[in-house]
Amino acid sequence: MKKHLLLWLLIVIFVVPGYTQIAQPAVPVNVAILVYNDVELLDFAGPLEVFSLAYRDTTKLFNVYTVGLNNESITSQKALRITPQYSLENCPVPNILVLPGGDTRVIKKNEELIKWITKSIDSIDIALSVCTGVSILGEAGLLDNQRATTHKYAIERMQENYPKASFLANTRFVDNGKIITTAGISAGIDGALYVVQRLFGEEVARDIVDWMEYDSWRPDNGLIMVNRKTIIQDLCWSPDNIYVYFSAMKVKPDFSDYSPQLWTVYRFDTNKKNIKPLPLKKEPIEKSALNVAVSPSGNQLAIAKNEIDQRNIFILDEDGKDIWALVIGDANISAPSWSPDGKNIAFSGT
Repeated sequence: MKKHLLLWLLIVIFVVPGYTQIAQPAVPVNVAILVYNDVELLDFAGPLEVFSLAYRDTTKLFNVYTVGLNNESITSQKALRITPQYSLENCPVPNILVLPGGDTRVIKKNEELIKWITKSIDSIDIALSVCTGVSILGEAGLLDNQRATTHKYAIERMQENYPKASFLANTRFVDNGKIITTAGISAGIDGALYVVQRLFGEEVARDIVDWMEYDSWRPDNGLIMVNRKTIIQDLCWSPDNIYVYFSAMKVKPDFSDYSPQLWTVYRFDTNKKNIKPLPLKKEPIEKSALNVAVSPSGNQLAIAKNEIDQRNIFILDEDGKDIWALVIGDANISAPSWSPDGKNIAFSGT
């Protein structure tokens, strides 16, 4: 849990100048789940289950409710009749809006709904789409210059319909900050768990997973996260708990440049609350450090780098000044990890 809270602290400090802390969400957080005729059952029931089970001790973290175009009952999958608790006109102001998929051909063209979403989006913290529910975001113009995903069989169609977005296949969910999109049907469960984890930490999410017996869940499973055009990964504490090292990559607004050559290693000083890039001015690893690991002594770093013609793991001192190559080969390498005595390094390779 400590790791994930620190991750969001880094994101806010690193990406949003002038911010020094994160405000804990006020609870309960309002979660509005849209329901409509021919909505996919698991698309809305999965996230509803997740958010309804979120507690910290005895404190309920989310206020979950269904919203329809009006108060009339709807039919899910031509079998289940559901009466929404609220209509667009009288529902509580949502902090989180869940847009499930299904047969969206009619609902995504509903002018009243699109107007309500575009009017409400500034006050909404997270808009989470499930499966083809992403098309509702597209019709509201909220996918422009965003990465997104949807059901694997709808990727091509969504890309054609919303060409200003970049749709990703084989991706469980994508976090753009306010806009989070998930893949098909059951991926809504993973997306909802990710939102819980993002807001309240992994421990709360794991409690839900345990109760649901959802054994396939993994933190950040299949996640691509874009936060104000910066992606952060590989948080590593120094043994003295003063510094945190991580790699980060800035992405162009149109996402046209997404390559390992943009990765850079940074060091976060928890005392001074500042973040500085390591001075990796020696070739060949400047702006190409993809994975980072701190040695048990805290005096050395292992950094993995992959290029088309060369894959290396470099060993550096803690300031990034002295550099030498440890591994040179043809396999893609990642996830370097030190042995407890600091004499050996293990890594993944494909």
